[in-house]
Amino acid sequence: MKDINKIIKVLKYIDKDYTENNGPIDKGMIESFENDANSFDQFYDFVNNIGFSDDQDQVDKIIATFCYNWKLCNGEWDKFLTGELQLIKPKLKNYTIIHDYTASVSITESGDIETYLPSIAKLSAQNYEIDMNITSEDILDMWDSEWHIQNS
Repeated sequence: MKDINKIIKVLKYIDKDYTENNGPIDKGMIESFENDANSFDQFYDFVNNIGFSDDQDQVDKIIATFCYNWKLCNGEWDKFLTGELQLIKPKLKNYTIIHDYTASVSITESGDIETYLPSIAKLSAQNYEIDMNITSEDILDMWDSEWHIQNS
């Protein structure tokens, strides 16, 4: 019971401090913290600046605990202390991240081929007959960038 009291004290403090500085938290904000990278980053900075932990993974876990449990209690944290609600402890999950984008790139590739003439080597490379390895790549311009996150 001591641990749950400490956890609830931390969660209540985050809720109170955030509300005093930024306005009340609502379900839409929680979903934004959970699903939008920019919102999460801002909330991360806020929680991190409180100083509960210097460990990034621990701050991530505090935020996940806050989000999961806020949705259960809508900020009425004492419901966990009375036993009306059970505290959810976050678990690590695997996500697959896919980044689709269209871009102008500058790529340098290199490959080896054994042949008689430079022209044969060049033609073989241009016809994708040899394995080329990218040795450098710079994105010059990017458009139509989309990130997709999937549970693995």
